[in-house]
Amino acid sequence: MSTITIAAIRSRIATAIAAIGGSGAWKESNRVFDFGQDAARVQHLSFAVDIPQTPIHPEARRQKVTEGALCNTIVLVEWAHMLRADGQVADFATALAEEATLTKTLMAISGADIHVVFEAIDRQVSETGEWFLGTIGLRIIHTLALQ
Repeated sequence: MSTITIAAIRSRIATAIAAIGGSGAWKESNRVFDFGQDAARVQHLSFAVDIPQTPIHPEARRQKVTEGALCNTIVLVEWAHMLRADGQVADFATALAEEATLTKTLMAISGADIHVVFEAIDRQVSETGEWFLGTIGLRIIHTLALQ
């Protein structure tokens, strides 16, 4: 497995999401660490790619700077879907369909240098009932570039 940087993993994920449904449908938020905490700062089909941790893979052996380190990088893709007051049930169903599309897109990112493993999906509705906020958790198995 060739090496890859964390920045390249994040970029590949964000690019794949932004390409869903044609240009401009999905928009990357500049609010990674507090995405969805302030409903006034959320947009329909906005997303953030958070990479909180990169632990060593349990099967990793010797590390050589020239070869990199086998790692499990944790990725959280947070996203929002607007729920209209007069159509919350239908909009919730649409949000779940968007979630399925997003999950399939993320799982298709695997390649020669990374392997994507699905971990979990968390869902919540904002306190105002205005937003469906989802988080898709992934584990990326890869060789981290050390030089």
